[in-house]
Amino acid sequence: MSSSTFKFDSSQDFQIAAISSIVNLFEGQPKDAQVLTTTLSGTISDKEFALLDFARSFEVGAVGNNLVVDRELILSNLQSVQDTNGLEVGKNFAGDSLEFDIEMETGTGKTYVYLRTIFELAKNYNFTKFVILVPSVAIREGVATSIRLMKDHFRSIYPATPFDWQVYSGKNAEEVQGFATSTSIQILIMTIDSIRGDANNRVMHQTRDKLNGLKPVDYLRATRPIVIMDEPQNMESLLSQTSISELDPAFTLRFSATHKITRNLVYRLDPV
Repeated sequence: MSSSTFKFDSSQDFQIAAISSIVNLFEGQPKDAQVLTTTLSGTISDKEFALLDFARSFEVGAVGNNLVVDRELILSNLQSVQDTNGLEVGKNFAGDSLEFDIEMETGTGKTYVYLRTIFELAKNYNFTKFVILVPSVAIREGVATSIRLMKDHFRSIYPATPFDWQVYSGKNAEEVQGFATSTSIQILIMTIDSIRGDANNRVMHQTRDKLNGLKPVDYLRATRPIVIMDEPQNMESLLSQTSISELDPAFTLRFSATHKITRNLVYRLDPV
């Protein structure tokens, strides 16, 4: 079915309010903040070819998100957003990392909201690297289908904003290099299982010859990605949380209708 079959309304007030609430969290972040470029380097050990050490070093430049606004200002922005949205105003951040909850009932366009938020964050702050984490293959495929259907819609709203997206697969783990080094908006859809584990059972944590001896997670971490969690209540285990932290996200946006644990609630669209 072609995307031309569907018409998406870009002016739903409650969706715009949710998107604006997220964007306003980072008010004060300069749009022209210098792009973060990380040099990944290392040495592949191989005793048999010790004389060729000079050929075993490598450098890869990863272009990432550069969040420069300080936590105090983000907290102040969060409190202002919570007050505007009629939510309980927190005195401090819940937790050490920057994690923000968006609560939206099923069927209200949650996926649309977080996809469009990507473009608004890029437009306002030049953030370009986004990882969408989901709890299952079924949801992953649903998100991929949504992007296919909405890509022309987003290109009509943001015609000057090029973007690419892909579904991560351990079979094509080397594609993270393109994600890391591109200067355009990059969206990577992943299941939590693809990062949850270690080198014994996950390609994400294994060194790859095609990645110059680095691990796929090294490339993702270097970009300081903005992590968007779809149905985060299904990714609350200690192993899941530890795996997410290994991505070293600039901040995390958590979208659900039924949060198991609430962290820094930004917007709520409940049944009422």
